[in-house]
Amino acid sequence: MGREIRKVPPNWEHPKDAHGRYVPLSDVDYETAAASWAAGYEQWRAGTHPAQQGEFGSKEWFWEYDSPPSSETCRPKFLEPATWFQVYETVSEGTPTTPPFATASELIDHLVQHGEFGERDGWPRKSAEHLVSGGYVPSLIVDANGIHLPRDQR
Repeated sequence: MGREIRKVPPNWEHPKDAHGRYVPLSDVDYETAAASWAAGYEQWRAGTHPAQQGEFGSKEWFWEYDSPPSSETCRPKFLEPATWFQVYETVSEGTPTTPPFATASELIDHLVQHGEFGERDGWPRKSAEHLVSGGYVPSLIVDANGIHLPRDQR
């Protein structure tokens, strides 16, 4: 769970439901996800899937290990190159938390000035740069000592 940078087509508008809320979508189109799942299924049937060598080897059917993709949770296939930058939350399959931007520096500036959708304050520049350069940050970290926010986040 956290935030990730996704590359989207210029001026991308993430799909919304009938109530105007963003629809959670994974960052892969259905055809690509289905082909990948089918390839994994064939490996499973042949007994050559890497997961069959570990704790998942006891699963009789591949779909007990990996559910088939759903066209409702995959993003549409992009018809133009995904060259813009947008922040997505990853608690669900993914919904945008910023508008899309043509450059990484525009996204950083937006996060510093405005933060994500619904926030009142911007982010520290170091935190925005860390997310954009790394491509991903966790929302929190849970260990034996409790729950922690990552150091570079607010």
